[in-house]
Amino acid sequence: MLNLSVTKAARLMSLSSPVAEAGEIQDVVMIHGKPQSGAVSSMKLPAHSTTLFGTHGVYLTLVGLKQPLNVGDRVPLTLVVDISGKNVIVNTEAEVKAL
Repeated sequence: MLNLSVTKAARLMSLSSPVAEAGEIQDVVMIHGKPQSGAVSSMKLPAHSTTLFGTHGVYLTLVGLKQPLNVGDRVPLTLVVDISGKNVIVNTEAEVKAL
């Protein structure tokens, strides 16, 4: 699970991790009563907000894992966040949660 707080309006552009080939921002929506997920190219982060990834239909997904991950593992992540037209690199880590 990862919480991302911003004070200025921003946009999450991408994520990566050394434990995977790629990272995706996933959005889950209900279509005809069934959950449908899909990767989005970026995600708006309103000013003075906290986004709780892993809840409310918003997930960060690692694709092409280089090693198995277990619930409770802490995984290094690099996020690229656009703030006022400037890309800011955020190095952090997230805890692996069960689906």
